[in-house]
Amino acid sequence: MLQLRANWLSGHHLQRRGRELTGLVVLAAALQVAAAVGLAYVAGFSAVHDVLGRVSWPWIGAAGGGLVVSFPAYYFAYRGIYEVEDGHELARRQMMSVVTGGFGGFFAHGGAALDDYALRAAGADERDASVRVSALAGMEHGALAVLGTAAGVVVLVQGLC
Repeated sequence: MLQLRANWLSGHHLQRRGRELTGLVVLAAALQVAAAVGLAYVAGFSAVHDVLGRVSWPWIGAAGGGLVVSFPAYYFAYRGIYEVEDGHELARRQMMSVVTGGFGGFFAHGGAALDDYALRAAGADERDASVRVSALAGMEHGALAVLGTAAGVVVLVQGLC
């Protein structure tokens, strides 16, 4: 039984079937909830309640709005990186799966492993896939840098820091 669990947890996530992947996502969510409760216990439930009462809802709304805008931007960035200079085109359904997986952070363990896997499956060689994945990562970090700088300027202007 212990060997079965070790095999189930040690395999590569991209090779899993839907049921196995769903089980791992549910397990990860349960562990996240347990960790949050444990941290709240350590910090003190009343202290956590007090902090949650002071949440700045405009910033939460801005973060939610950013997520809504960023998903289509992420999709078009993927599509552009995949198709530039006669690149390998993925079917729309495959592209949505890759973007959703990458956007949702479900495959964060391997960093860009999902992107590389998708490009290699579409027929890209190792170098081409590596260059395109690196370009996509650069675009992601560039966008985060610009938005992070803008948020920092807003915080400084408002005198919150």
